[in-house]
Amino acid sequence: MTVEWKQKRQNAADWLFAQFPNAFEGLPPLKVGIFNDIRDFECESKPAGVWIRRALRMHTSRMTYRKHLTAGAKRVDLLGEPAGEVTAEEEEKAIEGIAEQRQYNRENAKRKRAALSKAKNKKPTKDKAIKAKPKVLDEINDRPMKCLNYMTPAFIFNESKT
Repeated sequence: MTVEWKQKRQNAADWLFAQFPNAFEGLPPLKVGIFNDIRDFECESKPAGVWIRRALRMHTSRMTYRKHLTAGAKRVDLLGEPAGEVTAEEEEKAIEGIAEQRQYNRENAKRKRAALSKAKNKKPTKDKAIKAKPKVLDEINDRPMKCLNYMTPAFIFNESKT
């Protein structure tokens, strides 16, 4: 899923919420087949049908939306008018979906914790990109001195302080 893909889906969702506020405010259960009503709605600024479908899928997949799917709850059309009721079967399917989502969230959190723990316990490796120690140059030959550490005190070089 690319950033552009997400943006197009979000634009379609924003359009739906702006165009049909009565149907989407408060997360009421939507009419079965509401996509067909949206497809038949004439508007110049309407996003492509594929993005509307994806935005509806995102909206109806939310756990908070699924929690509103209780048996006997009124479904609404695009204008917010009653358009049927939620059945017991649909409520059970929503409950199963919530349980599956919670299970997925638990497993995903467990995987993330395991990866984080593994990263913390992993022994640090020497990075080859670490800067090389500065080389001490032999003042006479102007080449690196092999036997001295770069932290060698100045008095070893017989340098006098004046």
